[in-house]
Amino acid sequence: MELIEISRDVIGQRIREKRRAKNLTQSQLATQCGFDYPIISNLERGQQSVHAERLGYIAQVLEVSTDYLLGLSDEEKHACPSHRK
Repeated sequence: MELIEISRDVIGQRIREKRRAKNLTQSQLATQCGFDYPIISNLERGQQSVHAERLGYIAQVLEVSTDYLLGLSDEEKHACPSHRK
């Protein structure tokens, strides 16, 4: 099995793109995800790795899949229904 490289730059670009499409500031996205503003800024600039839990929160708020944010898929959403409550 060949491993696919996960790029912090790709993650940051996709977060920024989807955040802007939803007309959210970095601060608003951070607040909705439950963490501090600098985390979003650092992620978007590729300055920080993202933990799985944080990636999940960001994906939920931006209404995309984690695979999309990681650059593992160009499909923004999974075909299966959401398991959010």
